[in-house]
Amino acid sequence: MTKKFLRLLASLKLAVFTILSLAVIAAVGTIIESKYDADAAAALVYRSVWMYLVMGMLSVNLISVMIDRWPWQKKHTGFVCAHIGILILLSGGLITQKMGIDGSMYLPINGKSQTVNLREKEIVVYSSFNGQSFAELYRKPVDFLTKPANQYPLDFSVMEGKIKILDSMNYVNASERFVPVDVVDAVNGNGAGLAIRFQIQNDRTSIAEWLYASSKEKPVSQQFGPLRIFWGSEPPHESVPSEFNALYFQKVENLKSAALDFNKVKYTMVSKDNKYPRGTGVVRESESFQTPWMGFKVKILRFIPHAKREWDFKPANKPTQMTTAAIKVQFQNQEQWVQLGDIVRFFTDKAAYILKFGNQSVDIGEEILLKKFNMGTYQGTRRAMSYESLVEVPQLGERLISMNEPLKYKNFTFYQSSFESSPEDGRPTASILSVNYDPGRFLKYLGSLIMVFGIMHLFWWKKRNKLN
Repeated sequence: MTKKFLRLLASLKLAVFTILSLAVIAAVGTIIESKYDADAAAALVYRSVWMYLVMGMLSVNLISVMIDRWPWQKKHTGFVCAHIGILILLSGGLITQKMGIDGSMYLPINGKSQTVNLREKEIVVYSSFNGQSFAELYRKPVDFLTKPANQYPLDFSVMEGKIKILDSMNYVNASERFVPVDVVDAVNGNGAGLAIRFQIQNDRTSIAEWLYASSKEKPVSQQFGPLRIFWGSEPPHESVPSEFNALYFQKVENLKSAALDFNKVKYTMVSKDNKYPRGTGVVRESESFQTPWMGFKVKILRFIPHAKREWDFKPANKPTQMTTAAIKVQFQNQEQWVQLGDIVRFFTDKAAYILKFGNQSVDIGEEILLKKFNMGTYQGTRRAMSYESLVEVPQLGERLISMNEPLKYKNFTFYQSSFESSPEDGRPTASILSVNYDPGRFLKYLGSLIMVFGIMHLFWWKKRNKLN
């Protein structure tokens, strides 16, 4: 019975079935990756139970074939080496999948980082009893591709109940909106921002945008070609030149009747070369004013002194550059959708809670400084042809990472992946490095080498027998 079972495991029929199964799985994975993305293919196919079963079946078949040939002879050398090489190669791939790191590092120019962001997602819950310092309560890896929240709901126990994850969407188009909140809620920190929506138009263009300040004390700005719009900043002195025309919005001070002037906004216009005198005035919702440059007409469409940012999510059939993931969170009968990379806050009489939905990250233990970023362009265009990062690494000093020259530091390999540019003038503002840690690399190289040697030995032995 033992010999019959071993012959079955070592049979050619099982080998053919295993190879056909691998071909089917690879085809399905390719189709899913082309329709969705690599993350979906990895989660649904390449890291699925079926893939592990087939790879395990392949390993059992290879081992059984070698046992069935025992005792080995010289003519079996190539055969045994080829099979052992494949097994070592599979072991290296499994170790890399379970223990390896494949992520990216964001480095602003003249900035530092020691964090690698991974593809895998996680949920982190923090709590605070004084509103200032937060302690981590939970950190849980999640995969809503294979375990959607509406079928596998999650919950996190806190002092006043449970924070629940009720639903998830892997691909959504997100659009932001701003809604007024009660003044009491704003004072308590639940939506203490400010939002103003304006329209800029002339005979060639018409743009309507929001400007949102999450903190009323912190100035914010947004660029529109030769015009930059600020909220909360003080206009510079008239004699100070600038690279752009500027429009400053500020709250109206010293109001005699706050109820009457609740929606009023003060504006100040400053030309970049001081060619035009500084203009100032006060407007309310639906009112407009004219700029002295480029014939712009600016209209205040909406002004919300106490605003909260919310998101509208529309499901998408497949991922694009504009889609993201989102989850539905519930706490004390409050429900809210949260997109990937964002947080949601909950407040009670006793504590404050923050839930973060984002990508997992790894601390590499050493800070890397981006000292300089160089970008080469195609002649006569601003299209990137090549780019490289000059970084400073502890113990190594300055090193250059280019598209064809990675940096190896400790157990990590850093590749030049892409860059981020300013939407205002297109100049690079940050470098994005691909970071890889492959603990199974040695086994994969060793297995490949042994397998190639085995195949070469098989051909050599076959030719030798023919000559003899």
